[in-house]
Amino acid sequence: MGYSKRHLGSKKLTFNSFKIIEIMQENYMDNLNLSKVSRAVELSNSYVAKLIKDHTGENFTDCLNEIRLKNAENLLKNTEMSVNDISYYVGFNYPSYFRRIFKKKNNVTAKEYREMYKSI
Repeated sequence: MGYSKRHLGSKKLTFNSFKIIEIMQENYMDNLNLSKVSRAVELSNSYVAKLIKDHTGENFTDCLNEIRLKNAENLLKNTEMSVNDISYYVGFNYPSYFRRIFKKKNNVTAKEYREMYKSI
């Protein structure tokens, strides 16, 4: 699941930015944080945070949550996993937090989202 050009904006995607997003996309289900990503690309936390903000328009946490939510949406559409299991699988430690931000982003609960796609 990648960021579309819409998410990356019009700025040129540098190698470092690409690598950062790639690490986040490949490891979103883990206990990922800015420090771990920064160490992986051997850059400072503040510079990695700036690159993410410049190229996605979001801070690190929002960018990571967006990746996690996109993967959760896919799982809701294509599996019978419970909402709690999906929330843990995509890297959220608290299903209540997952439910809250899922609803904020999609204007429906995860369960309602699944039902909408079952009826299609």
